[in-house]
Amino acid sequence: MRLSLEKASMICDKALEKARAMKIRPLCIAVLDDGGNLKALKRDDGASVLRPSIAIGKAWGAIGMGESSRSLENRLKERPAFLGALSVMSGGKVVPVPGGVLILADNDHRRGGRQRCHRGRRRGLRRCRNPGRRPPA
Repeated sequence: MRLSLEKASMICDKALEKARAMKIRPLCIAVLDDGGNLKALKRDDGASVLRPSIAIGKAWGAIGMGESSRSLENRLKERPAFLGALSVMSGGKVVPVPGGVLILADNDHRRGGRQRCHRGRRRGLRRCRNPGRRPPA
C-alpha cells in the first residue's frame, strides 16, 4: 500500500488537531513516504521558522533508522561516536530528538510520519510499537 497524499494530509490534520487539544505550542507536521520523500507538510499558525526543517529531520531519522526518534535519541546517548557518523552519513538530515515516529500501513513494513498522537488503525494505519521489526499481524 502506498501512502496517498490524502492519507498524508489526514495524518497532518489529526496531529495538529491533537496538539491543539493538548495545548502544545504551535508546531509543524511532516509526513514522509517510505523512501524518505516529503509527502505532506503543515505548519501551525505561530510555529517558528525552523519547525519545518526540524519536523522533516525527525521523520527522516525515524524512517532511516527504522525506529522512533525518541528511541534513536536514547540509543545514541550511549553511542556518541555513532551520532557523529550518522550525522555525516545523512548529510545532517537526522534530528534525533523525540517527535519522529513510524506509522505502519497494515501488511507494510514501514511508513514515515512525524507526529506523536496518531491512532489511525481504522484507517489502515497504525503506529509502530516494535521499532525495527515487522509488527504482529
